[in-house]
Amino acid sequence: MNSYTAVQNVASNWRIAVRAVVIILAVMMSGLFSLSALASPNSAAMDISQLEKRGLVEVKAWLDRSQTNKTEPYAINQQIIMYIEVATPRWFTGGTLISNIDLPNVIVKQRNKLATNYTERKNGQTWSRQRWEVTLYPQQSGAYIIPATGVELQVSVPGGLNVRGRFYTPPLSFSVALPSGRLNSDGDWAAASELKAEQVWDSSNEELAVGDVITRTVQVKGKDTLSVLIPLLIPEDPSSEYQAYPQPHRLKDTQERGNYSSSRQEQVMYVLQAGGDVHFPDLNIQWWNTQTQQVETLQVAGKTFTVRHTFQSLVNTYWQQLMFWGGIGLGVVLLIGVLTRYYRTHPFPALIDYGMALNRRQWTKAKTMAYNKFRNETGLLELGGRSTAAQWQQLSIEFQLGQPSRRLFWQVWRIMLYTGLSLNLKKQCLRLLHPLQLLVPAALPQLKSAKANKKRH
Repeated sequence: MNSYTAVQNVASNWRIAVRAVVIILAVMMSGLFSLSALASPNSAAMDISQLEKRGLVEVKAWLDRSQTNKTEPYAINQQIIMYIEVATPRWFTGGTLISNIDLPNVIVKQRNKLATNYTERKNGQTWSRQRWEVTLYPQQSGAYIIPATGVELQVSVPGGLNVRGRFYTPPLSFSVALPSGRLNSDGDWAAASELKAEQVWDSSNEELAVGDVITRTVQVKGKDTLSVLIPLLIPEDPSSEYQAYPQPHRLKDTQERGNYSSSRQEQVMYVLQAGGDVHFPDLNIQWWNTQTQQVETLQVAGKTFTVRHTFQSLVNTYWQQLMFWGGIGLGVVLLIGVLTRYYRTHPFPALIDYGMALNRRQWTKAKTMAYNKFRNETGLLELGGRSTAAQWQQLSIEFQLGQPSRRLFWQVWRIMLYTGLSLNLKKQCLRLLHPLQLLVPAALPQLKSAKANKKRH
């Protein structure tokens, strides 16, 4: 009996022990289920909302000029920085993600991939803060509204757990306008806080000739702008002096500690096609200075190169002039040939014959030709009868009795030539005026009839 009772007691103790183990295991399993429930998305969302309601998480956003109380609109192409700041008195345990911002006619880029982290004391607590930057570049005038932007972050909560959730920034608005009437809306100008240019010239030879190559490299660097917004630097103007071969453009955008820099580099290779002075013009780049609020012009100096001709380039360059003067030369040669053949069988003109006689010092022949010309044009026999002027009288005496000379003989011939021209001109004028005389009635008709009768007799 005692042994049976002892066996029952032992069995009872074992059942109690097994029940205790089962209860402990049940409690542990329920704890695990509760922890998994806390880690579920629903509980996380509930915890995030609770953190926000309790003021343990802050999210705010503003534009870079909102705190300066400036109301004037931004300029087209001007860089606008949107700041997004998140804060918590706990600490951030995961990466923060900013949702994409899509605005029509606005280039949006998150150029700075890292946030600015710092701490701040607030109501006796140390808050951890992250400040993110998103750059915007409006392309047209108008009013814009940045919609609520999602910010996903992860923070720690009491109990050693991490909670992740999404917050939204308040909507932001801004306006954009053309900053100056000197600029156009086509966008062939830049907006920056600083803009400067560098230029390098390179040539294949020191002494250039047709066929050599000149390389022009221009780089423009700007602050608070975007490389694609810097206008084209070297225009592609066709020219007969060279053949241009543009190289791929090099665009670069960088940021360092919140300082945004961009550069645009263009390079063109010119193969020289003509000799002489080849001029490459200045480059003028207009830009809006966002610091001084003024329109400025960035000038890149041009350059002139002297290029030696080759025979082919000389012909290609001056073929029109060569054809012109060659044609004139050929015409002169043909004319001389025709005149030579003609005057072999015909007498020379009086002027040429007179000049040849003077060159050969044939004074008698020259004097005879002068007398004949004078008699044919004036009808007089003596040179002195042409004029009573003392100068002509002295000249006629020297011509007849003085020492002969080319100067004297040419002077007499020239005066006689002028006399002949004046007589011919007078005759031509009378011939032209004759039809007008027929239209005007005669003042004395009887005198006209008397002249006619006299001519008949």
